[in-house]
Amino acid sequence: MDTSKLPKTLIRNVIAIVVFLIVGVTALSVSLSLITRHGRSVEVPDMVGLQIEDAERLAKEAHVRLEIEDSTFVSVVDRGAVFMQDPAAGSQVKKGRHIRLIVNTMAPRKVRMPDVTDCPVRQAVSDLTSKGFRVGRLYYEPGFDDRVTAQLKDGRPVKPGSTVDSGSVIDLKVGFNSQYSTVTVPGVVGKKSAQATRELQEHSLNVKVSYDNSVLTREDKVKAVVVKQSPSAGAKGVSKGSFVSLTLSVDPEKISK
Repeated sequence: MDTSKLPKTLIRNVIAIVVFLIVGVTALSVSLSLITRHGRSVEVPDMVGLQIEDAERLAKEAHVRLEIEDSTFVSVVDRGAVFMQDPAAGSQVKKGRHIRLIVNTMAPRKVRMPDVTDCPVRQAVSDLTSKGFRVGRLYYEPGFDDRVTAQLKDGRPVKPGSTVDSGSVIDLKVGFNSQYSTVTVPGVVGKKSAQATRELQEHSLNVKVSYDNSVLTREDKVKAVVVKQSPSAGAKGVSKGSFVSLTLSVDPEKISK
């Protein structure tokens, strides 16, 4: 045996082992990265105001699925376009999550009025919205705290089970206990009108909406977000039934800091 060749053989073997280890570690690192990324959450895209085919394209790109939960009829959204989505745009969800949509119909349809009397305000707002109605004003009067005492359409009581046009505005009379008559205002800056209104109503507050001079068309109203609210987020001791004024704009740079 030629012993002079042993050092070179050893060197080659050591180099081979090092290369093997580097390749193995790299492959393992890539595999772990792919496995971790597989379960990572994704951001829900904004589909309000879009036609279904465009919403489906965005959903596919975001790796989420769409589920048309209901339909309604509102004048501020194009016919056949998405009126509301849940979870809201910007929410973090798992890949494959179903995003529930309420779509604007081509014409008003008749739906049965649910019975929300004796329901907590939050539940009443949720039930009416899910059926395609819009909640108008909350009228507070002495009574059992945060329970709906009457449901009104055009100022008149509307009976549960009666047929009403989808998209109709339903006002609610709500009882309140003087010991629990105030709330803390939630923050809705950056959110669209429908979502902001729903959240404020669920906190027993009324809403006044105005648009700045950047909002010129119906499409602008759909895209506009809240850039200012008064009282501001976190305000305490605000009486139930009070109005929160919202200013909406299509210019995100105007959002109050």
